[in-house]
Amino acid sequence: MIDLPRALQPWAELLDLFPRESAVALGPLVQRLSAAVGPLRVTLPNPNGEPDGYDGLTRRGLYDRLLVSEWALAESAPEEFIRRAASYEHLFLNLRRVEPAGAKRSVVIFDTGPNQLGTPRLAHLAALVVLARRAEMARVPFYWGILNHPNEPLVAGVTEANVRRLLDARTATEASAEDGAAWRDQFGTVANDDDAWFIGGPRLARFPELGSFSRMSVEDVGESGARTLAVTVQQRERAATRLVLPLPDDKMCVRLIRQPFEGAAKPRPAVELKPLRSRYLPVSNLVFGLGNTKLYARNANSELLAFPVPNSRNDKQGKPKVYRLEPGVQVHAVTRLAGRTVTADLTAASVRVRFNPLLKNEAEGLTFTSTDRPALATQASDRLLSLVFPVANPWTSIDAYMLDLAGVLFRLKGTDDTRTATFITGNVKAVGTHRERLNYACLTGGGWRIVSQGKTESDVTTRRVEGSGPFAFFGCPGASGDPDIGLLAVQRSELEWVVVNTLGERVFSTPPGTTVVGVTQGSPGDWVKAEAALVVIGTDPHQLFLSGIGWTKNLPPAPERIVSATCSPSAPIVAYLTEGGTVVVYSLLENGVLAKFVVDCGQ
Repeated sequence: MIDLPRALQPWAELLDLFPRESAVALGPLVQRLSAAVGPLRVTLPNPNGEPDGYDGLTRRGLYDRLLVSEWALAESAPEEFIRRAASYEHLFLNLRRVEPAGAKRSVVIFDTGPNQLGTPRLAHLAALVVLARRAEMARVPFYWGILNHPNEPLVAGVTEANVRRLLDARTATEASAEDGAAWRDQFGTVANDDDAWFIGGPRLARFPELGSFSRMSVEDVGESGARTLAVTVQQRERAATRLVLPLPDDKMCVRLIRQPFEGAAKPRPAVELKPLRSRYLPVSNLVFGLGNTKLYARNANSELLAFPVPNSRNDKQGKPKVYRLEPGVQVHAVTRLAGRTVTADLTAASVRVRFNPLLKNEAEGLTFTSTDRPALATQASDRLLSLVFPVANPWTSIDAYMLDLAGVLFRLKGTDDTRTATFITGNVKAVGTHRERLNYACLTGGGWRIVSQGKTESDVTTRRVEGSGPFAFFGCPGASGDPDIGLLAVQRSELEWVVVNTLGERVFSTPPGTTVVGVTQGSPGDWVKAEAALVVIGTDPHQLFLSGIGWTKNLPPAPERIVSATCSPSAPIVAYLTEGGTVVVYSLLENGVLAKFVVDCGQ
């Protein structure tokens, strides 16, 4: 058993599942929650109650409960046996009798929907430890389940496998009132016989089906720079208690959520796969797909390359794929949607959108006809762009946006009957999404025009930013994003950039001879701080670094000269390609390489 501080000893058996540093980091959350929840009702002794085993020795009792050692004395020294019987010195097993006064079992149901992703999962871990220990002390069985999966059986106890199962149960679907009703039917309307808890976001209070149960509401404090969770404990027939739980540092938060039973992430070998053949060598820029599970590029044969991106440094690195289209077709834009690779290719009057697995030697797809002018720019280019879906839609009713090769923004919209590529505006330098809003940056004669479009045509905001361009990037906003556009960097002059986020507009300076390749949230010591940073290739072409206001942070140097690099618009991940054919994917959050693909250009 690991050596824990004295204050954490009551939960030592459960915390022993984790490495010591992880257990100590989780300890303050466990202590605070335990004090707020309190003990579970326990069984009370009653001389007239039901028998419940033995609980010690006594000098009074029936001789069928006499200790075996006393019967041994009767055979070896019968006179002593009789003397001890007359003097009431015999020892008997004491029969324990109890009166039920508590729960039959303790059950916890976790909401693992999108409102509980991220740091609220740490409160789930702490609550699992607290309530399991609480049930153990009351000598009642402990079970837990997932609110979003009412048809799955309850899980018994807390083990390493069970903890992983809880953390892996995250889902993109919010729990519904029907889910709550299904669990209510399992426990009964009032649940007098069970200690039943529901743990999730504040939205659980809106489910009348859960009104008779204990609840624990968990919220990530949204204030800038805050490192706390707000937890409200509402037990049946008791007043609510509100807590503010301190969070560990960012690296520990990531470790507890992604790899709770391992120490600090260990770098994998520099090359995990054998060198790839030359057909895997990108000749275009790199593009992250939606969800950051794939990194795309084109090769010299105009085939589409897809490099898998692991979820963390401890995940296994997969093998890249090559997607072939019919001769003469070049993928112009790409993304990842609902587990499918989605591509677009152009003709002068139409856009054809295709979905995996229709990419391999197939001409099928959805064709969107351009009814506006100017005509779509279709000249050959090494540039690969992103298809942008503000909201995931059914395949038969697509609503997406894309740029052509001249920087003209088109909207792809329609059903089986009518599909059109509608002209929006020209001279667009960057397109992105944030909270289901379409955002784009246009370079005009008077500077930058930033447009944010909501779900309705009337929900549009526009702002002007000084600058002459020509580059702009949308980036991963984290907690510091502007409510409408997230995080955006536009070039103001040769060495100056304007970054727009929750802090407003701030001017960033870059050294001469460097190249800005993106923008992300970051800071020298704490990724979650409300700061932004440009991602820059240095004067030394082997070096990528983050450049904030008043600080810089170097990434590990590349093995060869970097020829192109990009940032994910939705996660703190950077990818780059070297002149020798090496593709590297680097996590800013984990400060390490997620994947590395080496191409043997001679094969």
